[in-house]
Amino acid sequence: MPTCVIFMVGLFLADRACAMTLHYSVMIDAGSSGTRVRVYSWPDRRSTFSTFNITEIFSKNIKPPLSSFQNKLDSVPEYISNLTSIAEPEVPYHVHNKSHLYLFATAGLRFLKEGEARNLMNTVRRILSDRRINKFIYSERSVRILSGEEEGVFAWITANYHNGFLSSNKSLSHGVGVLEMGGGSTQITFLPDGPLLAHMFTIRIAGRIYNLYSHSYLNFGMDYMYRRINKYLIQQNPHYTRITNPCALTNDNYAYDTGNKTVTFQGSGSPSECFRILSMFLREAQDTCYPKPCAIGSIYQPSVGSDKFYAIGVYALVANDLNATDSSGRINIDKLNKTAHAYCTKTLDYVVSAYKVTSEFASVTCMTGLYMVELFTFSYGFPVNTERIYSVLEINGNPLDWTFGAVLYENELLAKDYPCAPISFTSSAGVSEQILKLKWLLILSLLSFHIFI
Repeated sequence: MPTCVIFMVGLFLADRACAMTLHYSVMIDAGSSGTRVRVYSWPDRRSTFSTFNITEIFSKNIKPPLSSFQNKLDSVPEYISNLTSIAEPEVPYHVHNKSHLYLFATAGLRFLKEGEARNLMNTVRRILSDRRINKFIYSERSVRILSGEEEGVFAWITANYHNGFLSSNKSLSHGVGVLEMGGGSTQITFLPDGPLLAHMFTIRIAGRIYNLYSHSYLNFGMDYMYRRINKYLIQQNPHYTRITNPCALTNDNYAYDTGNKTVTFQGSGSPSECFRILSMFLREAQDTCYPKPCAIGSIYQPSVGSDKFYAIGVYALVANDLNATDSSGRINIDKLNKTAHAYCTKTLDYVVSAYKVTSEFASVTCMTGLYMVELFTFSYGFPVNTERIYSVLEINGNPLDWTFGAVLYENELLAKDYPCAPISFTSSAGVSEQILKLKWLLILSLLSFHIFI
C-alpha cells in the first residue's frame, strides 16, 4: 500500500479516536425548592467555531433545598457529600479528576441576607475543596450564587442551542427571546433590534458574539408574588385575623403565619380585584423611568421588536393548564385573559376536578394566569394580539433548563482552538510534542497497513 494512503488512514483513525473522547461535567442546581444533580457529557469539538454536542445523561432532584441550611451549617457536609456521591457513579472513574463540578445557586439563596448567604456558600466551598468528598475539579468560581441575569442568559443559550440557531449562520433576527418564571424570580432575555442602553450581557458561542438584553426581577416569581399579595392584604387589614383573598379560589381557605400572629385567608375568587393588586405591583415607580422605555417599575427595557419568544418554566405550565395555547403552542393573550378570569370565579373543588391542577396549586394558577397577562402586555410591551409568544417546555425531548446553557457557557470559557488538531510543524507546540504526535501517527499508520493487507 502506498505510504501516503497509509498516512491518510492513520490521520483518519487519529481523528476518529479524538472524536470518541468524552468529557463530563457535574452541575448541581441549588434552587429555591430543591437541589438537582445533573451530569452532562460531550465529545471533543473541532474548533471554537463549532458548537459543543452536549447531552444530559443524568438528573436527580434532592430535597430540602440548600437555602434551608442557612442556620444549620453543621448539617451541610452530609448534604453536600450526598450530592457528590450521587454524581460519582454517573461519570467514569478515570475522568473524575478531569471533570468540572459546578454548584450554582439561584433565587433561594438570593433571598437570604448577605451574611447568611456568604457563610453558607463559604461552607459549601470548603467542603467541595476537600478531595475526600469531591473527586471532581473544583474552583471557587464554580461554586457561586448566580445573578438573575446569568440565569436568564443561560436559559437563552439552552433554547437557542436546541432550536438549532447557535449552530447556524442565520441572521440575529432568527434568535428566539426567552421569558422565564420560577418560584422566586422572572427573567426576560433577548437580542434587541435597536440600541441597547442598559442591562447588556455579551457572550461568545462558537465564535459568534451576541449582545443580549437580560434582566431578572427578584420577588416577581410565582411563589413570591403570591406571598406579596398575602402581605399586602395583611397591611390593608392590620387588625383582622380573617382576611378575604381575591386571588384565591372560593373555598380555598388557608392559614398564614406572619411571625407575630396567624392569619386565616378565605378565598373569594374575584379576578378583577386580584388583577388590580397585581397591576399595582407592576406599575409602581413608573414615574421615575429612565432611560425609557421601562418594563416593571423603573427598569429599562428596549422594545421586544419582532422576534419570536419562548415562554418557559411556570409560564408554559400555567398557559397549558388554562388551555390558552393553540396547536402549535402559541399563547393567545386575549384567550389567556378570558380563561384566567373565568377560572378564578370557580370553586376550588370544581377546578381540581375540571383542570389538570392539584389543590395545592389551584389558587396560584388563578393568580399567575392574570399576572401573565399584565406582564406580557403592560410590562414587557407585547401587543395583546401578538402571535410571537410560544409555550415551550422542551424541544425534541430536551428540557429548556438554564443548567444546560450554563455548562455550554462554561465550556466556551475553558475551550481552546482545535483540541484535536492534526499535526502541524507551524503550530506553537514544542518539538517534543510534535515528535510524540508523529510517533502516534506512525503507530496508527502501521495498524492501518495491517488492516488493509
